Amino acid sequence: MSRSDPPGRGTEENPPNRYEPFHVELDPDDGEDTFGPASLPTILYRDTSRTILAENDSPDVGFRFSLNPYRGCEHGCVYCLGPETPILHADMTWRPIGEARLGDELVAFDEFPEPGKTRKLRKAVVEAVWRSRSPTLRLITERAEVVTTPEHRWLQARDFRWSPSRQLTPGRKLRYLPVSTDGGIDEDYRAGYLAGLSLGDGTFRYDPGWRSNRLGFPMAYWRVALVDDEPLTRIVDYLRLFGVEANIRPFSDGRNGRPLRKVEVRSLARLAIIHALLNGERDSPSYRRGFLAGFFDAEGHNGDSLRISQVDVSVLERVQRYGACLGFDFKLEPRPGAASTLRLVGRFIERIRFFSACRPAIARKMHALFGWEMNLDP
Repeated sequence: MSRSDPPGRGTEENPPNRYEPFHVELDPDDGEDTFGPASLPTILYRDTSRTILAENDSPDVGFRFSLNPYRGCEHGCVYCLGPETPILHADMTWRPIGEARLGDELVAFDEFPEPGKTRKLRKAVVEAVWRSRSPTLRLITERAEVVTTPEHRWLQARDFRWSPSRQLTPGRKLRYLPVSTDGGIDEDYRAGYLAGLSLGDGTFRYDPGWRSNRLGFPMAYWRVALVDDEPLTRIVDYLRLFGVEANIRPFSDGRNGRPLRKVEVRSLARLAIIHALLNGERDSPSYRRGFLAGFFDAEGHNGDSLRISQVDVSVLERVQRYGACLGFDFKLEPRPGAASTLRLVGRFIERIRFFSACRPAIARKMHALFGWEMNLDP
């Protein structure tokens, strides 16, 4: 039997790992005199690394530092997960790793933090996607099950060291990020989002039964004006699904601040539909998620903490009640005569869970998460 060189790879050999408990020997295909995997092309990427020194932390490498003129492993990576495993994208949505595509932005954190500092949340861009067939283990915890290769590493809770799956034993605690199964975007979510955004930053001048202002009735309209386009684009799409056509237009409030844009409706028939949507509170998790997302887009801030401000305390109490139904702990900080504040209580991952579950539209508020120190639950 002869062994053909795997075309397109940088090494002809991939000997068994002495630390690997599994070893697979491939049989030749019927009628063929070759072993090994199919041809895999080598793909080169531009690299902007500032150093060619690499630090090793592996039991099968007998040195700490090495000099690497390239980054990556030509024999293929063994740190794999089952295709159904959810991964968190930079837009705070969970999707199966099997659906990842080149250019996707993912949520990541520092593999090895700077001395004396903790890991920080980062963005990572998918540069390559491939699939392989390897022996796997099923890692079962009290919160989830994951199909993984024996060499995939996990962050330990006690000493923040990385350990491969094959070294884990029952009782070992790992750091994790909770997966949010929010149920997606449905009609209740859209109605809640419209209600929350309008209550936070909208102007509604209409009562059922009003007729044309030419007949002596007040001028009727509904308007939302914002600096950010994402919520406006979203409400135009949502209104269209409810049978209301609207457009985004420039808006001036007479101030010399940042330019605003607006969505405005004046048709009495369409205002009647909007009135029913804004006043028809729905008793569902989707409605509450949408309401929190819309109100946060209008009145929320994400900096050293996640907080929502509003003069009307009764509105904040409604937000607080909705948050509690979804498992979020908001603390009310009243300020008589000024805007009171709701502050999200809990560790940093509560903010990630809020964005992942509620899915507000304004990207800059969400992207403020990146660069902060990452505290993972054990």
